[in-house]
Order: sequence, then structure tokens, then C-alpha cells
Amino acid sequence: MPKRGLLWVVVDKFIFIGVAGLFITVLLQVTTRLLGQSLPWTEELTRNLFILVVFLGMASGFRSAEHTRITFMLKLIPKKLKKIQLYIYFFGDIIFFVLLAYQGLFLSLRQFRNGEFSPALGLPMYFVTIPICIGAVLAIIALVQSVFIDKSTRQQLMNEDDLGSDEL
Repeated sequence: MPKRGLLWVVVDKFIFIGVAGLFITVLLQVTTRLLGQSLPWTEELTRNLFILVVFLGMASGFRSAEHTRITFMLKLIPKKLKKIQLYIYFFGDIIFFVLLAYQGLFLSLRQFRNGEFSPALGLPMYFVTIPICIGAVLAIIALVQSVFIDKSTRQQLMNEDDLGSDEL
């Protein structure tokens, strides 16, 4: 596991708070429905917390190379390209996350300009969508750290082609 800096400690705390909030909100939602008095804001808060947790969790997964990978594709790469597989992985992911950050920011700015608010909680909608952009930027930071700074994670990524078929 790579060394966690202050940034990742804060991200992990937000993930923990988000998951705890999800648990409490869903528990409250189910309980009130069983009692016949559903709270309308619990469904919206659950969705908003889920978005936050997914995108922060995505970045956290890239930090330690614990994200889902299609390792069988690495076995199909010709021997000559195996030397640059890490860079193919890096640049492919960077392109994806730059596009995701751009689109997330574009969506958030549009919601800000239009003054959109969520129906049940009354939150500005850009609060709900800005975690998409933040998660993408954090994923870029995590990729740079895992590929170029943290030697153990880099080695783990370089050795993925040695994985057995049971870890696909």
C-alpha cells in the first residue's frame, strides 16, 4: 500500500463519511417506509452521497492500483509493446479522466449558471455534480503518483502481465 499523504487522508475521510451517510440514510429510508411515513429527501440524499463515494473511491482506487483492470488484455499485447504497457495504461487513463473532468466541470458550470436546485433537498445541483470533476482530477493525481512516484505501485502495475487467469 502506498504511503498516504494529507490529500489522501482527507479523501479517505470523505469516503468514510459518505459511506456512513449512505448507510444511515438508507436505514432511515427503509425504516420510515416500513412505518408507512416515507421521507422524500432520503432517496435524493442517497443518490447524491452515492455519486460522491463512487467518484472519490475511483480516485482512491487508482492511488493504490486497486481499481478494476482487464488484465487478460495485457496477455494479448505483443512482446515489443510490453515494455511500454505502463505508459499505454497511463496515457489512456489520463485521456479518459481529462475528458471526464472537463465534462463534469462543464455540467457543474451549466447548472450553476442556470440556478438549478435539487427538488427534495433544495441543494444547488452543482454540489451534486462537482464530485465528478473532483474525482477525475484526483484520479489524475493518483495515476501520476502510482506510475511515477510510488515505486511499489509502479512495480505492481508493471507485473500485471504475470497474473494468473483466476485474477481476471
